[in-house]
Amino acid sequence: LFAAPTPAQLSAYLAEEQEENALADAGLFRTLTPAQRAAAREAGIEERVECVYPACGTMENRLWEQTPWPQVAFWLLPFDGSTVERLQKRLAELARAHQSLRSVFLFPEGERPVQAVLRDYPPVFFYEDRSSDGDAAEALSGKQKTYLGRLVRYDLTCPPELTRGPLYRVRLIRTGEDRAVLYWLISHTLLDGQSMMGMWGELLDSGAVMPDDREMGRYFTRLLHGARDEAEAYWSELFDGRLTALPAPVEKGMKSSVRSLKAGGGTLWRRLSACCRERGVTVAAALHFCLGRALLSLTGEASCAFLSVSGGRSGASMELMGNFTYAFPFVYKRGDSLRDCQEQLARAAAYAWVWSLPGRVPFPIEQKNTLILDVISLFGQRVESGYRSLTATEALDIIGIKAIVRLNLRQAERGVPGMMLQYDAWSGHLCTGSYNPSLVDEGFAAKLLKGLSHELEAWLIQREA
Repeated sequence: LFAAPTPAQLSAYLAEEQEENALADAGLFRTLTPAQRAAAREAGIEERVECVYPACGTMENRLWEQTPWPQVAFWLLPFDGSTVERLQKRLAELARAHQSLRSVFLFPEGERPVQAVLRDYPPVFFYEDRSSDGDAAEALSGKQKTYLGRLVRYDLTCPPELTRGPLYRVRLIRTGEDRAVLYWLISHTLLDGQSMMGMWGELLDSGAVMPDDREMGRYFTRLLHGARDEAEAYWSELFDGRLTALPAPVEKGMKSSVRSLKAGGGTLWRRLSACCRERGVTVAAALHFCLGRALLSLTGEASCAFLSVSGGRSGASMELMGNFTYAFPFVYKRGDSLRDCQEQLARAAAYAWVWSLPGRVPFPIEQKNTLILDVISLFGQRVESGYRSLTATEALDIIGIKAIVRLNLRQAERGVPGMMLQYDAWSGHLCTGSYNPSLVDEGFAAKLLKGLSHELEAWLIQREA
């Protein structure tokens, strides 16, 4: 797909970029430039900035539009005397652990925008008791739907300020004696959908969960573009009282071939981790290795090619955003070893890192006839001295993987738009996540899932013997 640089060229390029931009690992500025400091001072956060990161191209384009790109999610929660305190405490823990929840954006004069991480930022949590407006026969009464509509319109009209933050709002509205609605607004400029799902799952202690957004995008479009009456009519159809109840099982509605990938539930991650640590390789390498073998078994070919997509700043101590990724080719040939996959991934991580630096543009990617792997580093690990940068190997070792099958492959089912496979490193689950378009158990997608499950189990059994 493109010519990769030689190791010498890569080393020279990294040294040049680091010297010119005074960057530390993966794009972290050592100190604020005068222009950045002036922008922070104007925003009233100069003394609170912990570190800053350069905005990548996609993020920069969104920022110049000066829009928060809101994403809104709703859930129907069971409510008891401890719900408010429990959510407040969990949100505070998330804000300490996730740099994105302590981030704002700065627009220094004459320089690229930067993402500034603040040392501390109290969580934004609002609680209201609207149970007196409830109806025992409905999850949401008409009055409560109207009130939620006013909240959404307010947050769209008065969104969080990009330069002041925080770029999210969490609201808990009690709607009955034993139930409440959790409402979360967060800037899509800051996080992609998959990262949001993971963060919501952490808040709700329910794994990666999908919100009940019920075509919210269409409502936002109508409202933001001035079609107020049409938006109001559409709103009444959105909230019909059937909100998603939690906890929501990850495997709900999955085909048997998808459920088989759980391979012992949460034990899969522990088994994979133990095997990989013992052999000095990463979980990412093991998954790429097994997926390559599964594809070759299905196609009968001697080799297969992926487009593997990395979150660019794969050496950074901050969260990586799946929206803002950089692709590199991953080729698996019959007979390749696990170590071969490990070395190829390590080179690819460094390569993607180079192109995430300021002033660089993503590689031109031809997505035809490919399997795309999206590699997302979850977040940096905290040590006694505070945040530290991860090595490429460490970053790849705490990944989540999602694979989109472009069904223009020869063996693909025509008419099915695609499928995403997500690996949740924390639970050990492999599931189809939110992009599961009517899979049938005898199709190519299901055969690939079964093949991957078989290869993972075979690899583990062989090494655990």
